[in-house]
Amino acid sequence: MRVSFKFVMLIIMIMIIATLIILVCFLFRPRPDLEALRTRAQELRQYATANQYNQRMAIMVDYSIPSGANRLFVWDLQNDKLLYSCLVAHGRGRAQDKFAPVRFSNENGSYLSSLGRCRIAERYYGSYGLAYRLDGLDSTNSNVRKRCIVLHAYKTVPSFQIFPFRIVHSQGCVMVSRKDMARIDELIRDEQDVLLLTYFGK
Repeated sequence: MRVSFKFVMLIIMIMIIATLIILVCFLFRPRPDLEALRTRAQELRQYATANQYNQRMAIMVDYSIPSGANRLFVWDLQNDKLLYSCLVAHGRGRAQDKFAPVRFSNENGSYLSSLGRCRIAERYYGSYGLAYRLDGLDSTNSNVRKRCIVLHAYKTVPSFQIFPFRIVHSQGCVMVSRKDMARIDELIRDEQDVLLLTYFGK
């Protein structure tokens, strides 16, 4: 069967447009502010030193960054540098409105993420596979253990940036892809009392 010239040109045009869209998304996706992260990391190290938590590494999540861009950052506190970054989901509440503004809560049943410092606690295997329990250290996240808010993987979270598109939402958990969970686990499984900070903006 012969393929028409117009059909071939149409396919080529679609491929060119798709390539341009991907290129624009790549060029204009949000990038981490390393200086702002460094400031947060220094504050976390001071807190860790004063309260006898892990002073070698920490995890920071900036929920003000769109969910389709990397916004979870594993930071080397000793050498003051970024070790790893990836996508992470946040809770969107019981309304399940994907276009609703990001909100946060410490209330049980809210299905919203909490802000503040946590201690990364027990490593275990649950409904979603490998996970880590969290203990809230601030008044804004003191109920995370009671709410079963944990760090875990989920099969529909991408392991690559998809900005400007959004990723799935959690029910408040710090939720990453399976591939990213495996890498995070490599970095923290032999560590004790690693801090995880979730915040919104600088």
